Amino acid sequence: MKTETRYKLWIGILAGLFMLSCCALYYVVFVRTDFSKRMMAKINHKPYVPERRDTDCVASWNNCISKLDMAVDVVFFGDSETAGGDFQEAFPNVKSINLGYIGEDTKGMLRRVDAIAAVQPKKIFLMAGINGLKNQTMSDFEHWYAVLVDSICSAVPAAELYVESILPVTASSDYCDNQKIREANTIIEKIAAARSLVYVDVHNAYVVDGALPENLSYDGLHLTKEAYDIWYNSIVKYIDD
Repeated sequence: MKTETRYKLWIGILAGLFMLSCCALYYVVFVRTDFSKRMMAKINHKPYVPERRDTDCVASWNNCISKLDMAVDVVFFGDSETAGGDFQEAFPNVKSINLGYIGEDTKGMLRRVDAIAAVQPKKIFLMAGINGLKNQTMSDFEHWYAVLVDSICSAVPAAELYVESILPVTASSDYCDNQKIREANTIIEKIAAARSLVYVDVHNAYVVDGALPENLSYDGLHLTKEAYDIWYNSIVKYIDD
């Protein structure tokens, strides 16, 4: 009986090791080396173009901006909400650059602070925090937002930093809860006050009955082109100041 038990135990261990080996092999061959994509390219008689890592894209972007050897009046720094704005068109009397990057959270934005410093702005408008907020604890949000703000202030100490609130989402959107957005904005306002920075409450310029009106967004999160006028009007006094 003992021999039979040992035999079954060893069979179980070997089977487990075999499964782990198969999983590891699959990961290395198909995930790490893009094996399946290489094979499909070969079958379709097309050249294989490897996917670039996000870190490579960011590093290249930072390098490109630094090599431009340019100076601007205003930097708009943020995620897709910022990326969608036509700030130069809205404020033609100032030289600005839009450093909005789609899908980026506060930790990711830390990688691009050097790009701000490279263009030597007089003013910086920061909007960040919506991406990942849904599943983030408020203590984690506060930590990384503060780190981002301090990094910007350290990199460009002579610039004026304007800290903007996170915009609301529509009532039908499940991207993030509007109550959590309001809690995050309270934290952002506190971080700005602690550093004597200007907090710009763009959120309340958009919110109606606790949410972003459906007609101001095309997907529940991102603004329509026309809806950006509210944002522009909320910051124009700081641009012209």
